[in-house]
Amino acid sequence: MSLLGSNFKASAVNMGKVSFDSTSTIKGMIFQFLVALERCYEMQEGQFVYIERFGDVSVVRMGNIVDGSIDWNDLVYTDNEQDIEKLSPHRGDVLFNRTNSPIHVGKTALYEDEKSAIFAGYLVRVNYKKDVIRGKYLNYILNSEPMRQHGFSVMVKSINQANISASLLAQYEIPLPPLKDQDEIISKLEVIEDIKKRSGLIIDNASSRKQAILDKYLK
Repeated sequence: MSLLGSNFKASAVNMGKVSFDSTSTIKGMIFQFLVALERCYEMQEGQFVYIERFGDVSVVRMGNIVDGSIDWNDLVYTDNEQDIEKLSPHRGDVLFNRTNSPIHVGKTALYEDEKSAIFAGYLVRVNYKKDVIRGKYLNYILNSEPMRQHGFSVMVKSINQANISASLLAQYEIPLPPLKDQDEIISKLEVIEDIKKRSGLIIDNASSRKQAILDKYLK
């Protein structure tokens, strides 16, 4: 899909550096082939697809969205200039997983890094008005239990796959308290996340505690 250009034929792969552990390379190959297969359904006559395994720019995929953040492990890479220009996230972007198995569709992450990266074609960048809503607050809301349940109710399901289109996402009703309240919500939720990160432990009922904070301000 978006990792693949439309003007190149499939070609032999440059092996690049040899690693004693081929696991990540194999995962990268599988991912590229799956994306190429998806791209084939969208191609026009005369267009071609190429597959690349190595590159300098990280590709953020569904598996890299963990607890509302980007996990920079288990990456694949690209050097496709067209995709780098079109799909490079900016600091503060909220990335929404629109297509995958139902349990993963609707997960979001806030991009807070300066690393060189693009996001995979089945993720979308959520456009929001930064003068009325904080990206971090929006990320918390989209990952909250009520919003995930709403996603389950509206997603279009097929065999082992589900999709929330951009038009469905645009219909989400996002609670919009004043920026001052958004900042306070963010601050309280960050306390729970910070304790969890520093302790390296799973906090009992962390999700329900975070939801209780949201409910206090939004109901």
